[in-house]
Amino acid sequence: MNVQRTIMWWSTALVVCLVMAACGATNAGTTGTDVDDSAQSNEEMTQPNEDSTEDTAMETTDAFVGTEWQMVAYGAPASVQMPLPDYLPTIRFDATSLSGNAGCNTYGGDYTISGSDLTVADLFATEMACADQGAMDQEMAYLQLLSAVQTFTLADGKLTLNAPDGTLVFETPKTIESQPLEGAVWQLETLVTFEADSVAAQPVTDGASITALFQLGTLGGSVEGSTGCNDYSGSYRIDNFQITVPSAFTNTEAECIDDTAREQEEQFLTGIQTAESYRIDGDVLTITHPDGELVFRVKGDTSADPNAVYATILREWQGARDAFVVLNETRFNTPDQDMDATIAALQELPPLSDEVATLDETLLTDFREKNAESQSLDSTFSIDFPTIFMNQADIDDIFVDGEEAGWQTFNERFGNTDGYVALSNVGFSEGGNEALVYLELHSPDDTAGFYNTLFLQNGTWVVVQSNRIWGDE
Repeated sequence: MNVQRTIMWWSTALVVCLVMAACGATNAGTTGTDVDDSAQSNEEMTQPNEDSTEDTAMETTDAFVGTEWQMVAYGAPASVQMPLPDYLPTIRFDATSLSGNAGCNTYGGDYTISGSDLTVADLFATEMACADQGAMDQEMAYLQLLSAVQTFTLADGKLTLNAPDGTLVFETPKTIESQPLEGAVWQLETLVTFEADSVAAQPVTDGASITALFQLGTLGGSVEGSTGCNDYSGSYRIDNFQITVPSAFTNTEAECIDDTAREQEEQFLTGIQTAESYRIDGDVLTITHPDGELVFRVKGDTSADPNAVYATILREWQGARDAFVVLNETRFNTPDQDMDATIAALQELPPLSDEVATLDETLLTDFREKNAESQSLDSTFSIDFPTIFMNQADIDDIFVDGEEAGWQTFNERFGNTDGYVALSNVGFSEGGNEALVYLELHSPDDTAGFYNTLFLQNGTWVVVQSNRIWGDE
């Protein structure tokens, strides 16, 4: 949906009639000059004080400019409706412009005000489809009413915008507290591009994790995160919701998995490094730059999330693969090693760091329990990379004539996948911020097993140790 229009307004002239005939008819001594003087006097009395009108308009405008308003009702007076609870439109008036969320799409435009008259012009909106038809209908009704607003009232904490076909009623959201910029992990959801006569919004690819963590330190602000392909870090400055990045970020130089991920990375880095301002609405952060906006949401809790761990591990092994072929049945070691021997070997692993000498006992217990039996992965597995699941029986059929013929058949069938992998179920520590997963690699050049330990840092899983427990170096 693209709402890009200029609204034409017609003003109705107010005619003030001075009725004096009755008075004049009863006063025989009144001359024409006296009537003119009286008319002039009455006209002066009914003439509005322009300075007073401007002052009143300014005071009224100051009362709602800069405030985030949330819609609580809309529609014609005879059929006022409550908005859908999961799609609550918002509006914010700045000095001469307005912006907000229509329920599914962000929008913006200009406005002018004179007394209680309000004119909206050049209204535009992004073009993301609503997941719910009811939300789409509500959004269309909202934008149509907003584009036709003629007057407003502000009373009892409510802002009412009046259009010929209905009203929009707003309140300041009392139950929604905005998340501070610093300290939260923000995950990018939408890349917004400003074009000549419209706004284009591109959702971030499903499963891609583009993040930003802003932190204040003794030397100023620092920001770090992931572009979806690489880790980055840099600095930033804040001055009254104006945000600037004084120098280019530093980042790793890994290849993205495809052109889409590469384009998202480039657009994100360009946008955040040329940031001009930001605003936070509840748990949504919008960073504005010269060519568009970056729309983030506070990242959900990824502790004890096996898919987040799998995605991190496989990203380490991604290389030039076009996809991963994954064995559907979980396994925790080679068939000749039981769980007791495996746990004993894990307890002998080198220290994780100077501060952490051994694996958390709750982590080992959880790993043991979750891998007591082999389970299928395909029903719950979800990562941001193409994945092909195969059963062990299918693998055996491919290699029935030996390794050389088998790999030739495998490569012909699956292309650039560089073999296949097997995985265990993920074990987590009691706090959910440490993880353990087994990865088994089978390729024409290498066959080996690895135990991988991960820590949750700033909402992102990081591999802190990967130990090869069998196979040639």
